[in-house]
Amino acid sequence: MQVGIVLGSRSQWNTMKHTAELLAHLGITYEARIITANKNSNQLHEYASKAINRGLEIIIAGSTGKTYLPGIIASKTEVPVLGIQINNSNGQKKDYDSDSDSNKINTIRMLDTGAEGATNAALFAAGMLANKHPRIRENLMNYRNQNEHKKDSREKPRNNS
Repeated sequence: MQVGIVLGSRSQWNTMKHTAELLAHLGITYEARIITANKNSNQLHEYASKAINRGLEIIIAGSTGKTYLPGIIASKTEVPVLGIQINNSNGQKKDYDSDSDSNKINTIRMLDTGAEGATNAALFAAGMLANKHPRIRENLMNYRNQNEHKKDSREKPRNNS
C-alpha cells in the first residue's frame, strides 16, 4: 500500500472517489478508510500512528465541518498528509478562517475543493512517489502527456481565412 485515503463519512466518497480513480489509473496502490474523527478518535490515532508500518507513503484525507481530519492525522504521523476540503451537503465551503474554538486545533491548510481538489491530490501524491518509483513516474508522465494533447487539441485556433 502506498497511499491512504481517509474519509470522515461515506458521503465524502462522491468527492474522494476521484482521488482513488486517478491513483488506480496511475498504478498507485491505495487503501480507503472511513474514520469519523469525533466518534473514533482512538481508531484515527491508531490508523495514523501505524501508517508507516502498513507501508503508507502519503495520506490523503477529506475534511468537512469542524473536525480537521487532515490536521489530526498529520499530528499523529510522520507520513505526509494532503487535505482535501469537501463541500458540505448544500455545496458550500466551510469557513476555516473563523475565530471559533474548533479552529484552534493545530491543523494544516487544505488543497482545493471538490473533485478538482481530489484529482489534484492524486497528482500531487503521484509526483511525490515518482522519484522513488520509476513505474509511477512513467505512468504520471504518460498521463500528463495525454492530457496535454487533449488540451492542445481543444485550444487550436480556427483558421478564419
